[in-house]
Amino acid sequence: AGNGVVGLFVEAKRHHGSVGAFECVGKRMHAAGVRNAIFDSTFFGVKRILENWNNVSKSSTCSEGGGKTKSTLVSSGFAYGVAAVTAVTVDYAVDVSVKRTYATGPESAIPSVGVLHHTLHMASREGLKIFRGLGAKSVEFGISYTITGLMAPYISSFINLYIPTEQ
Repeated sequence: AGNGVVGLFVEAKRHHGSVGAFECVGKRMHAAGVRNAIFDSTFFGVKRILENWNNVSKSSTCSEGGGKTKSTLVSSGFAYGVAAVTAVTVDYAVDVSVKRTYATGPESAIPSVGVLHHTLHMASREGLKIFRGLGAKSVEFGISYTITGLMAPYISSFINLYIPTEQ
């Protein structure tokens, strides 16, 4: 039947009919969308807070040092890394719940409750065991996003210098 959403739909249609297939695929996609929204809003929110911290730092002056502005408190790499680890931590239980839902075959029924309700039910059943693997995923994302944050200003500068834009 193929992989991806089309393969999932074809297989679900075989087991549940056309309407059931749309419901099966729709619930899975909605759950993934909720998970992505939690991760992205946490990541960009924390990153923005850290960037604003730098802006406050740059606008204030020191009494020592002849009125020079303070140096940047938080590097771009640090901001990206902290934001990623925070987002992974906030999002982790929902991520586990969504991935388990995706791991079930299209012939299986998807929980009729929303993804957040399903996650809370799963967490109440498993307790802290639901967070197995959080450390490894936090390290993975922390390193990856820190490197991304460190490289982003250089890549942006390169693009601005060497790739012409219309004005």
